[in-house]
Amino acid sequence: MGNAFRTGPDTGAPHGRDVTVRDRMIEESGECHTITNGLSVSPHVQSAIASCAQVLYALRVLRAHRLCDSALHTICRSVVVAKLIYASSAWEGFANATDRNKIQSFINKSKRNGYCSPDLPDFSNL
Repeated sequence: MGNAFRTGPDTGAPHGRDVTVRDRMIEESGECHTITNGLSVSPHVQSAIASCAQVLYALRVLRAHRLCDSALHTICRSVVVAKLIYASSAWEGFANATDRNKIQSFINKSKRNGYCSPDLPDFSNL
């Protein structure tokens, strides 16, 4: 059957539905939810910030190789900010103050370290 599992009564999935290995891994990892059952987006925010932290590391390496500030700002805006605000209109209403503060703190850290332009607006205005 390749890399698909046939589901049945003993697997807990609807009978007759093919589940790929990737689907099974996502179910087991529990990291696929943007909005949890409690209507929280905290896992999504934490995942986005962790992903953006990796990009900041790459920007630090690029700066060490003498990439100019305007190019760093462009990359930050097009990668980091885009990841943070991706589909925010859909999940922003479910974000609590802690989630918004985490995102804003990350943006402020990026500005303070010179990766993002100082005139980048706050998260609520992006």
